[in-house]
Amino acid sequence: MYFDHDDVNRMISDLQYTRIMKPSGAKQHIHDLVSNAVGLQNILAQYPKVRYEPLDYHYVLLKYMAAFNVNVLADLCSGQYSWRGIVIAGWLASLKPNTEYIDHLLSVSVTQYPDNYWLIHLALAEANQKCWAENTELQSLVTQLRGCLAPISLPNFGLRYASSAASVDRMSRDKEAIKVAYRSGGLSAGLSVLEKNRLEAES
Repeated sequence: MYFDHDDVNRMISDLQYTRIMKPSGAKQHIHDLVSNAVGLQNILAQYPKVRYEPLDYHYVLLKYMAAFNVNVLADLCSGQYSWRGIVIAGWLASLKPNTEYIDHLLSVSVTQYPDNYWLIHLALAEANQKCWAENTELQSLVTQLRGCLAPISLPNFGLRYASSAASVDRMSRDKEAIKVAYRSGGLSAGLSVLEKNRLEAES
């Protein structure tokens, strides 16, 4: 895995995967997003200096579009995040299409995720700049939304990288050392070990 498990889970949750897991719900959701983006275009254009509650989901999208890349996609398509990860993989790959995504999208099993694979089809169509005959109206809405977001500067945001096995092991040892020091010498001893560990990590 490339990125921190909690950060990826938070992204999946923040992007409200249940609203886009089925074509009918996704169509209505994206229609509403496009309507708000068009109707509130002047306010959206002032992001991030100005924020307005009806555009909250647009801001969340911009944040995660900034973080999204082929390695985020690889994590989402890995199966580690079940069907929820597949939904968000297809959603973000459709909004930020790139031919680099194709191999990872094709790695998703249609038999394992039959109810959500339509988003993979959509993302592949967008990556290949082809018409998605299965649902041209929904594809058109995605294209419109992407066009609404395109002029907006993406924020400086990224997901934390996953910890290496060595760093996880070190954190575990440091945590145990702090516990031992606290039990034997109290708060000041625990804080002393914590500070020592911090200085060693920075050196």
